[in-house]
Amino acid sequence: MKEKFSYPVLAIITANILIALGGQLFKDDWTTFYSSLPTWAWVITFIGIVIIVLVFLIKPKNKIAKKNFNSGFVVHNQPILGYQNHSKLNYKNVDWLFVFPKSNSWNEDGSRINPDILETKEYPYCPNCKNIELDEKKSFLGKYVWSCIGCGFKISNKISAKEESKNALKIGKNEYIKSLNS
Repeated sequence: MKEKFSYPVLAIITANILIALGGQLFKDDWTTFYSSLPTWAWVITFIGIVIIVLVFLIKPKNKIAKKNFNSGFVVHNQPILGYQNHSKLNYKNVDWLFVFPKSNSWNEDGSRINPDILETKEYPYCPNCKNIELDEKKSFLGKYVWSCIGCGFKISNKISAKEESKNALKIGKNEYIKSLNS
C-alpha cells in the first residue's frame, strides 16, 4: 500500500528547517539561539505541537475508526440458490441494488416478499453506467472516494460503502413497505 504524506513528516521537515536557519543566524554557536529562548516560548511551542497532534491526527482517525469498526470475523450465509435482484434505490447520488435469496416458492418474481429478507450489495453502482459497481478508495483527508471504471464518475463520502449500504438498506426497506401499503 502506498504511504501518504502526513503531518508528522511535515513537522520533522519544519523542525529541520528551523534548526538550519538557527544555525545560519548564529554561525559561531547555533545552540545560543535555542538556549536564549525563554521558558514560556518552549512551553507554548510544546502546547502547540500537542494541539496539532490531537486535532489533526488523533481525532479524525478515531472518528473514522469508530464509523468503520470491523471485528475482523465475518460470518455470511450464502443462500443455496443465490440471490435475485429486487430493486434499485438512488441514495447519496449513487444506485444501491437490493437483492433477496432465490427460492423454489411461488413468489419467484419478488413482488411481495418479506422486507426482512431484503439485502443490499456492499458497494454502490454507477448512476451513469447503471450496472458497473463503483470502486472505493480512501482519500488523504480520511474520506472515501467511489469511482466508476467505465465512465470516470467520482463521488466522495465521509462513510465507507459498507457502512453506507446499511443506511441505504434501511431507506430501501422503508420505501418497499410504503409501496406494499399503498
